[in-house]
Amino acid sequence: MNRCFWPENRKVFLYGDLQGEPELRVEIASYLRQIRGVHCTPEQIIIGAGTYHSLDLLFQLLRDEVKTIASEDAVNAGTKALLGQHGFECRPLRLEADGIKLEDVYESGAQAVYVTPSHQFPFGMTLSAGKRIRLLKWAQEQQAYIIENDYDGEFRYGGKPIPSLQGLDNGGRVVYVGTFSKVLTPSFRISYLVLPPMLLERFRLMRHSYDQLASPILQKTLQLFMQAGDFERHMRKMRSLYQRKRDILLQAIRQHMPEDMEVIGADSGLHILIRMHNGLDEAQLIARAKQAGVAVYPTSTYALVPGLVPPSTVLLGFGGLSAEHIREGIVRLADVWRD
Repeated sequence: MNRCFWPENRKVFLYGDLQGEPELRVEIASYLRQIRGVHCTPEQIIIGAGTYHSLDLLFQLLRDEVKTIASEDAVNAGTKALLGQHGFECRPLRLEADGIKLEDVYESGAQAVYVTPSHQFPFGMTLSAGKRIRLLKWAQEQQAYIIENDYDGEFRYGGKPIPSLQGLDNGGRVVYVGTFSKVLTPSFRISYLVLPPMLLERFRLMRHSYDQLASPILQKTLQLFMQAGDFERHMRKMRSLYQRKRDILLQAIRQHMPEDMEVIGADSGLHILIRMHNGLDEAQLIARAKQAGVAVYPTSTYALVPGLVPPSTVLLGFGGLSAEHIREGIVRLADVWRD
């Protein structure tokens, strides 16, 4: 960041490029190609100030031809709010162990599908290879779009990282959405879209009310961080750190929690879900945890259709906790969640 204030970088004090700083887009394109298998040029990338900012732009670009969006039946609350604000009719897609139910996609009548295929939020499943191919085929047949939110695809602990849907797309039907909030820090407020050619042309025709809100100073900082190789080293370190925390969490659960309790979505990401079979519902689990000084989170808030919420299931985050706090938290939860 100090280098951003050198005289030769004085342009960072101006408004910046509407599409995002060109040098940063070059670095992001290279990173996505190597790490996530995304096929794109820097010209296809639009920098945003956080995922919701990027999605707001995307929904503006889609609204002339998209009236109905099919979405996973559990979705981030902010995304759910944006879909409503833009007036899309939303059709829920039921979730199975290997991702969305494809029959629901075919029956939806949608012109676009919103998915988190690498690590479904919040339930953690990964969209299988077979379903990825079928979903891409559907999009090509219907001339529909797939919105791929890859919010934490870098953090996978079992096997190799799953390549992006966008990297399998030969028809220009996938919009790839990414963010640096998980891999660096939310306060950077830097996200990005990878637009297929048709939507990129629509962006350049200014068929939107978009303004570049991502700070040129922070964009330049990130560019320099990536160019120096420091970002790659940081990612290796964080993958190792988060896997160690995940392992500590699972070990503590096995040691202290009842055997009939279910752990969901532990193969990737920075959170897991716990489903209890002790007669306590979601509200009771959260209330007892709060009394014990432990924060766990509801899953019901993410449901597009309330009736589809799984019972007695709560979310536990571990990314920002120390090993000691993880162990102590599970001990406390096991104590207050007893029958």
